Amino acid sequence: MMKMGSNSFYPMAARIGYNPVVILANLHSYPMGPNGFFAGNPHGIENCSTVPNTVDEMLMQSYEGVIRFFPDWPKDQDARFGSLRAYGAFLVSARCKSGVIGDINIFSEKGRNCVVANPWPGRTVRVIRNGRPSETAIGDRFTIRTAVNENHRTDNGVTMVYRLQLG
Repeated sequence: MMKMGSNSFYPMAARIGYNPVVILANLHSYPMGPNGFFAGNPHGIENCSTVPNTVDEMLMQSYEGVIRFFPDWPKDQDARFGSLRAYGAFLVSARCKSGVIGDINIFSEKGRNCVVANPWPGRTVRVIRNGRPSETAIGDRFTIRTAVNENHRTDNGVTMVYRLQLG
């Protein structure tokens, strides 16, 4: 992988699904100074974002209005994230343990529709709003109609049905 233009190169490699093990290995060898800046950086602050932007893209993507969970993360490495900002004014948290995605939390700041790439392909997602069952969704993508300051929570539990709980 090249070193020049890394502030967009590495995140885009994650976005297109480049081998995540190779991306992480390259980030570990990224020439950083003790302050986290690119060593020998003549450009300024833009190269400060290389590592966090790349890891964010590996954990969660929300381009073209669709939220995707762990789209380019190594399945054999556990990970979690909290309150990453997603397109549409959503704060998103989730975890991946032993290759299984769960504990998804989506907080809606503006009450817009939230389109989610189903993290459990072929399985049903049940939406529970304020403790009460609501709609179910199946398919590659589904849309959740949200309200301002509404919280959406998922848990993969022990059954084949995954819950989305609001508030």
